[in-house]
Amino acid sequence: LQTDIRVLTQAYALARTAEWTSVVKMLVAAERVSVASFHLGRSLGLGLASLLQQVKPRTRFADGTDGAYADVLLDSGADSCVILIDFRRYARHFRLLAEEVAARGIPLIIITDTQCYWARQLTDNVLMLPLDSDRAWHNFGAVTSLFSLLISEVTRVQGDMFERIGDVNVL
Repeated sequence: LQTDIRVLTQAYALARTAEWTSVVKMLVAAERVSVASFHLGRSLGLGLASLLQQVKPRTRFADGTDGAYADVLLDSGADSCVILIDFRRYARHFRLLAEEVAARGIPLIIITDTQCYWARQLTDNVLMLPLDSDRAWHNFGAVTSLFSLLISEVTRVQGDMFERIGDVNVL
């Protein structure tokens, strides 16, 4: 329980950092947002993309089934944003895709744990949560709280989205 409280506290602390402000501005300004996630974090990416679609049009989950992430790499530009999510068992695709996104100059956000030493080499827009190496299974409670805080802040900064949320609910 103490570990979970510590990690949740870290998630809330991230919301007061320069990286956080930069990530929020990037998301608000983006015309298109692509989210990809891997291994243990796959469901997290699906969830973030689904929730973000409610307040940020043209947000999608990139599942990589084409083997090349062509939709992310060819259809994204300087006015887009790519969010990559992975925890603990970093997929080979995670780093390769991050490197290619950065090389193409596409704005990149990486959400990961503090063991992902290479993330800050590719982008300043990194949100890291501590990893409990004593656990065989990662608790994603703090990550989902981080996503909730992020979506709330994007909504606040970009202005009243209740009309859009209402329209989405009507559909």
